[in-house]
Amino acid sequence: MVLDSFKEYASGTLLDIGCGTKPFEEVFASKVTYYLGMDIPTKIERGNLRERAETIDVYGDCLNLPVMASSVDTVFCSFVIEHVFEYDRLMDEARRVLKKGAHFYLISPLLVAIHEAPYDFFRFTEYSLERIAEKHEFEALHIVPVGGEFLFWGNRAATFLHKMLGGSVSIGIVEALSYMAQRISLCLDNRFREGTFVCNYVCVLRKK
Repeated sequence: MVLDSFKEYASGTLLDIGCGTKPFEEVFASKVTYYLGMDIPTKIERGNLRERAETIDVYGDCLNLPVMASSVDTVFCSFVIEHVFEYDRLMDEARRVLKKGAHFYLISPLLVAIHEAPYDFFRFTEYSLERIAEKHEFEALHIVPVGGEFLFWGNRAATFLHKMLGGSVSIGIVEALSYMAQRISLCLDNRFREGTFVCNYVCVLRKK
């Protein structure tokens, strides 16, 4: 995982904005002293997301974080910014709660299907992410492309298998086929990825 290469920037209290089920908590477990997960309560009411309730430490809005200014050592925000129409306010809030010199992990998708409609507004390139960081007085330490067209199609194949076979074939078989599709696509991606096709960007920013 790319994040493993950059986890040394995390420390102290980490605020995970839009934490969901906290899938990245283990990545930072050895680096932070407290992992605070925040999400919006409306996510719990949508479909099959009830399990998130057990992992959310505090409910709040990313445009008005329920956290004191300059009180957080690390902010983590994964696959959220594309759903925030007023993303400038999200960036301002992240900056507000961070201590000076502290770090902001921002993960943003590029090649991905429309999701969580109708709250899917943006896709950002590395160039727009760099300008957004500069606009909000962050130093962009790393903006790393992750995955390409092969990984994209592997993920689409896995989704297709679940949709087409999920009701008629053993879930174990579907999971095995999906895993194979993703592993093959990952190998192809590592070998043949063309640089202009990017699934996601992992950004490590520092508050100036």
